[in-house]
Amino acid sequence: MKREVKIGLVVFLGLALLAGLIFVSGGRLVRQRGYILEVQLPEAKGLPPGAPVYISGVETGYVEDVFLTDRGVTVSVFIKEGVNIPSDSKFFVQGGGLLGEASLQIRRGSSDTFIIPPGPVKGTTTPDVWSVLEEMERNLNSLRSFIDNLSGLVGDEELEDLKRAMKRIPSFLESAEEASESLKGLSDEGKVLLGDMRGRMGTFLDNANGMVSNMNEILAENRQAFKETMANASDLVTRLSAMAEELDREGPFAAEVKQLVKNASDAALAFERFVVELEKTFFSESEDGDSKGNLPKLLEDVRQTQEAAQRTLKTIQKIEVKGDVSLRGKTFGRGEDAYMDVNVALGMKNRKDFLLFGVDDLGDGSDFTFSYGYRWKWISLWGGLVRDDLGVGLGLGDPTSFPIQLIGKWWDDGSGAWSLEGRYNLNNRYGLLFRHDELDDERRESVGVYYKF
Repeated sequence: MKREVKIGLVVFLGLALLAGLIFVSGGRLVRQRGYILEVQLPEAKGLPPGAPVYISGVETGYVEDVFLTDRGVTVSVFIKEGVNIPSDSKFFVQGGGLLGEASLQIRRGSSDTFIIPPGPVKGTTTPDVWSVLEEMERNLNSLRSFIDNLSGLVGDEELEDLKRAMKRIPSFLESAEEASESLKGLSDEGKVLLGDMRGRMGTFLDNANGMVSNMNEILAENRQAFKETMANASDLVTRLSAMAEELDREGPFAAEVKQLVKNASDAALAFERFVVELEKTFFSESEDGDSKGNLPKLLEDVRQTQEAAQRTLKTIQKIEVKGDVSLRGKTFGRGEDAYMDVNVALGMKNRKDFLLFGVDDLGDGSDFTFSYGYRWKWISLWGGLVRDDLGVGLGLGDPTSFPIQLIGKWWDDGSGAWSLEGRYNLNNRYGLLFRHDELDDERRESVGVYYKF
C-alpha cells in the first residue's frame, strides 16, 4: 500500500472519530430519552437549532427546531427525562450578542403544578447588545440636545445663580430635617397633652358620676330615717315638757332637774329645727311642685356640666390640623437667596371647608395669608387674604393617589401677581418642589424641599 493511501486512511479515520466524539458530546447519541416542549417567542434573536437549553443555569436539553408563525416564532425544545418544569416558569432567549452564543433560559417558578408537554408555553426575549447601544445613543443625543437648549436659554449670570443655589441645597436639607424633627416633637407633645387631658377629664367625669350615684343612694336610704328621727325628737320634747310641769310643783332639787330638762328640751328643739331644715333643703317640694329641694338641682347641674364637657371633648377630637413647611433656594431673579414658607389648614374631620393660615417668603418681607377654603375630592379652592392682599388660591392633586401636585395663587398686588408651584411627593411626609413667581413684572424661580405634618 502506498504511503499516500495510508496517510489518507489515517486522516479519514481520525475525522470520523472526531465527528463521533462531537456527536456523542452533544447529547444526541442514537436516541436520548426525554420529551418535546414548544415555546412561543416574539422573535428568535438568532437562536439556532442545537442551541443549549438551561434550567436554573444547568444544561438540560437543546433546541430541536425553530420555525416562523403568524405572530412570532415557535421553538421546539428537547428536555431530558425526569425534569419537571413548574407552570409559572419564565422562558427567555439570552445571548446572541457580540461575545456569547444564543441559548434558551428557563427560570423555574414556585408553583406546585407542572407544564404538560408539548405545551405550548409563552416566552420573552431580552434586549441584545445592539438594542442597548441604540438606546444609549438616543439617550445621549437627548441629553446633548437638552444641554444645548439649556445653554441657549440660560446665560452666565443665571448659571452662576444656579451654582450658588445648588451649593446651598445641603444646608437647606439640614434645616428641613431640623424643622421636621422640631415639628415631630411638637406634634408628639401635643398628642401626649391631649391624651393626658382626655384621661384626666374621663377620670373626673367617672368620679362625678360615682359621687352623684352614691349621694342619690344615701339620701334615698336615709330619708325615712330622717323623718323618724324628727318624729322621735318631737315626742321627746312633749315628754320632757310634761316632766318639767311635774317637777315645778316640788323643791330645789326639782328646780335643778327642771333646768336640766329645759336644756335638754332646747337641744331637742334645736335638733328638730335642724332636721326640718335638712328635710326642706333636700326633700321638700317647690311651690310649683316640679322639683324637690336644692340637692336634685345640684345633681342636675353636675350632670349638665358632665354632658357639656363630653361635647367639648368630642369637638376637640374632630378638629383636624394639617400643614407643611418648605425651604426654597432661588435659581433665577432678584431677591434673597433662600426662603421659607409655612402653611396650616384648620378644619373638622367631617366637613369639607377649612381655614388656611400661612406665611410666605420668610426672610424677604414675610407675606401673610388668612383665607377660607373648600375641599372637594382632589381639588382645593380658597380665597381671602393671600400674601397680604385680596386673592384666591387653587390646589390640584391628591398626594395619597398620585405623587404630583400643582398649587396656584393670585393676589391683587397693584397690577396683580401670581405664583405656580409644582410638587413631587417622595413619601407621605417629604417631597421636592419648583416654584415660579410673577411679582410686579419681575420673574423669580426657586427649587426646594417641603415637609408635611
